[in-house]
Amino acid sequence: MSFLLPHRGRPLLSALLLWLLFLTLLFAGAVLFTQNLEGAVNRLVYGAIGTVAALLATAVLLRMNKSAWVDAGLRWDKYTGMRLLAGFAAGLALVGALLLLVFLSTGIRPVPTHGLGVATLFPLGALLPLALMEEIAFRGYPFVELHRRYGLWLAQVVTALAFAVYHILMGWPLAIALLGPGTWAFVFGIAAARSGGIALPTGIHFGLNVAQALVGLGTATASVTAFQLADANGLIGDTVGERTTPAGLAAQALFLGTALFLTYQLANRPAVAPRRPSKVLNTGRDESREF
Repeated sequence: MSFLLPHRGRPLLSALLLWLLFLTLLFAGAVLFTQNLEGAVNRLVYGAIGTVAALLATAVLLRMNKSAWVDAGLRWDKYTGMRLLAGFAAGLALVGALLLLVFLSTGIRPVPTHGLGVATLFPLGALLPLALMEEIAFRGYPFVELHRRYGLWLAQVVTALAFAVYHILMGWPLAIALLGPGTWAFVFGIAAARSGGIALPTGIHFGLNVAQALVGLGTATASVTAFQLADANGLIGDTVGERTTPAGLAAQALFLGTALFLTYQLANRPAVAPRRPSKVLNTGRDESREF
């Protein structure tokens, strides 16, 4: 038996309920299954639990609102893999652009510390389900419904704030959560709105995490680091890393400004809000670009 949430404010209430259920399932699963795991295995299992939690939370809200999976922007089609790979390349390029700005302003650059082997690639692969679970939970059904009902600006702001709060609950400092995930949430949101699903933002998210892990900028990824930041004298260490902070903040501000500009452009296009797809799915036609 299902019931409908109140129509006025339903998208916002649905988003809040989905995020609450997602966090509850994620924390419960982590306590039950990851306590004795470490490193990449811990992240892989945690990401798998989170992906299941996000899907279950989405299923519950879809049931409550009498909606279909396609209404959540979660549908596989023949372009999904291409969008995922394109997003991955874009994520790598964004971190590359950040490092280039740091190098041009400080002379600090990444230098290799060891090769990329199985011991490195497995931890990097474990970052994919971590990105996927967050995109399902934040750029899936909540983002689609907020976008459809209230417009792109509110969808962007609400999901960005929720994404930052989620990271704060994960133990991130307030400033870092707002400047990091809070900023990138606008980038992921533009990708989701422009492509009509989560494949592109998931690819970007994964690419960012991989690139950051390779140069030691990610969280809990020290064992993955294949490069270290060094200055012109070959010095490596925390002091060198601290010197990149102003340039890194400037790059973050540039990315945020670009995302806000693209949001403005997309929000002002005619009929930008996503239409509610037809409930008749077995038409034999490829009517969706989603997922």
